[in-house]
Amino acid sequence: FTPMTLSLTVIGLMWYFIFHPTIGVVAGPLADEDTALWALCVVSGWTYCGFYMVLFYAGLQGIPRELYEAALIDGAGEIRRIVHVTLPLLRETTLVSVLICVTGAFKAYDLFWVMTQGGPHHATEIVSTWLVRSAFSAAATKMGYGAALAAIMTMVVLGLSLLYLMVSRRDRAQEFA
Repeated sequence: FTPMTLSLTVIGLMWYFIFHPTIGVVAGPLADEDTALWALCVVSGWTYCGFYMVLFYAGLQGIPRELYEAALIDGAGEIRRIVHVTLPLLRETTLVSVLICVTGAFKAYDLFWVMTQGGPHHATEIVSTWLVRSAFSAAATKMGYGAALAAIMTMVVLGLSLLYLMVSRRDRAQEFA
């Protein structure tokens, strides 16, 4: 969970030096356009893994032990208990995790910018780096274009959040029906 307490700029700089082409422990993945995005995905996963582990741990703690005992009495093996007891009861936790992950991906600017600035050859360009590059680039400042991208990003995140609320509300209605 410790990486969650660090600034993404600090994490980005730390991993940038680990992946540095000449002095890094793992030299080269940020310089190759085929591996740069994968390297950033590994860093992002490492950063947020502890947070999602805490979420799912809390979700697992909320599952009553009696349900596992009842499934065991009914003859369910380990796999059946996971598929028919654990996974359905972790649905809400999974939906929350996916929503947090997807909305977090839209604001992942700092890590991507510190490590690659969207390169090599725009291989790690994401919406937020594209937005900042468009709006504030010294070569061609397109403030209106950047504002339009920001508005579209906001609408997408709002749409995903509303979709989550609809699915969550439907699940709760079925629960009490």
